[in-house]
Amino acid sequence: MMPVEPILIIIDALDESGNLDTRKRLLQILAGKVDDDENCITNLPQNFRFLVTSRPLPDICDALNGVKHVAQKSLDSCPPTDDDLLRYITNRFRYKRDTDRLGGEDFRHLARASGGLFGWAHQACGYIMVDYLGVDVRARFENLIKNMEEDNHDDGVATCCDTSRMAKLWIQAA
Repeated sequence: MMPVEPILIIIDALDESGNLDTRKRLLQILAGKVDDDENCITNLPQNFRFLVTSRPLPDICDALNGVKHVAQKSLDSCPPTDDDLLRYITNRFRYKRDTDRLGGEDFRHLARASGGLFGWAHQACGYIMVDYLGVDVRARFENLIKNMEEDNHDDGVATCCDTSRMAKLWIQAA
């Protein structure tokens, strides 16, 4: 018998997949708590793996805590992502024209400001990199940093509300 390749099924942002009622059935399936043993998740071939990302909402934690086939890992227990974020930001600017006006310290500043959030770093890079008439890369970078400081980010770290502020910056620059 030939070895079977692993099959990875990713469910990203489970917590955003509806409300308590609409998630209930999916959580039952993932927990293996269905009435139909033939179609139970625990009866899938061993090469099937699921990767589920989610915030720890009570209904999700309650459904999956203590389930034998579920291994949970909090991102809080993972090593810091600063090096990964810095690498990501540096690579985003690598082939962009006019980014020679930004350097390593600027990239480190963005990585620290992201608060470990790749989504925020992605939005920040996108905002800085988009060409606006008469507004260069350095000016967009400084505008972003200035807006963060004005919004009382004493520690320079992004918050979950920063996405809406980022959208406001996009609108202001357009």
